[in-house]
Amino acid sequence: MWIERTTYITAYRFPGILKWFEVKSVSVEEISPLMNAIETMEIANEKLSNLVQQQACDRSLSINPLSMMLSGIVDPAVMGGFSNYEKAFFTDTYIQEHPGDHERIEVLKHLTALQVNLSTIFGEIPFFLPLPDKCVHMSSFISIPRSLSWKMEFASTGRRRRSS
Repeated sequence: MWIERTTYITAYRFPGILKWFEVKSVSVEEISPLMNAIETMEIANEKLSNLVQQQACDRSLSINPLSMMLSGIVDPAVMGGFSNYEKAFFTDTYIQEHPGDHERIEVLKHLTALQVNLSTIFGEIPFFLPLPDKCVHMSSFISIPRSLSWKMEFASTGRRRRSS
């Protein structure tokens, strides 16, 4: 689904004492479904990363926001999550029909890998033990960067493989 993003530049900054401001310029930008998916994944990864960092810094914080977000990523009931991105953008048909999107597809794959990695880091915490099993399917269609792959393995097995 293509999205139309309209940006208005006003004569003065919001908020103000007037109920309205003169619009100086209007720009309209069309966002492709692939770019929308990339933007959505970037925002979700940023939110997830912030929740992870907050939880790491202060263990007394409620785990509910983080667990809700992880559950929504691992088992999305409403929008289908990035399994829909897999079906739409990671197929051979799409790649052949849109050769100009190769770099953006790789960006989306990388963002997906980061999200899977952030989701599976919590496999060592008892409350999150079911998550790595659900992430196995998600990681089957993406290549995890070498620097992150040990975390996926650790999350699913509890052991880090020794490199030889």
